[in-house]
Amino acid sequence: ALKINRLPGGELIVAGIFRKFAGVSRNNLVVLTPQGAVHNTYNSNGGITNGFIEQVIPMAGQKAALMVGSFTQFDFRSANRIVKLKYQ
Repeated sequence: ALKINRLPGGELIVAGIFRKFAGVSRNNLVVLTPQGAVHNTYNSNGGITNGFIEQVIPMAGQKAALMVGSFTQFDFRSANRIVKLKYQ
């Protein structure tokens, strides 16, 4: 199942179990523009590994969100089940 959250700026965070999104390599996570295109300032195919996202919590007034789940890596780095995603 996909989890989709809208951020305050209208962007969308889509999390789930996938390796590509709209033909672009993404590892279980993609940030989309308000129009639904892959966001060009968030460009990581590291994404989420060794688990999945259970909750995405947009951070009011910021282009950021907290993501919580069973994962142990985000963007090829250790992330002990919680990570803050920031983008421009």
